[in-house]
This record gives sequence, structure tokens and C-alpha cells, in this order.
Amino acid sequence: MHVFRLLEMAIEIEKKVSVKRPNRDFLLEIISCKFKYEELLK
Repeated sequence: MHVFRLLEMAIEIEKKVSVKRPNRDFLLEIISCKFKYEELLK
């Protein structure tokens, strides 16, 4: 989850960085192991 959050924030560095994530539910699903590693790499 942290890798995805940091990747998104890195993309935003040229713009405004938002600490509150709009895709919070997706990130929490990653923490809950709802996805396999291979799925996340896609």
C-alpha cells in the first residue's frame, strides 16, 4: 500500500501534493490483502 501511495505522490510532486488520498479505499484493500502481488504489478 505504501509503495502505491508513494508512487502516486511522486507523480504529484510537480503539482500540489495531497496527503488525503482520493483512492483511500483501494489502498486499504491492499493492506487487507484483497489482491495478489501479481495483480498489483499489472
